[in-house]
Amino acid sequence: MAALGNNTSDMKFKMSNIKTWMSAAITDENTCMDGVDEHQVNPTVKSKIRDGILGVAKLTSNALSLVNQLPVPHRKRVNHWHPTLKYKA
Repeated sequence: MAALGNNTSDMKFKMSNIKTWMSAAITDENTCMDGVDEHQVNPTVKSKIRDGILGVAKLTSNALSLVNQLPVPHRKRVNHWHPTLKYKA
């Protein structure tokens, strides 16, 4: 997390990008599997390819789940007193 930097808005942007890339990777894995199914491939080879794709998909999905559980820092709210504004007691 420290490698992402200290700027809150920048960190949120980077975390959003990480989630987007990981989601895209899962989509690519599904597309790859569809492509294998569309071609006449030796069943043994197809099974090995499918097993590999499923293994990567599980790892990617687990990683995305972990990233989704990371706390995203929020900006600290600072109450600024302004002399011309009326404040309720």
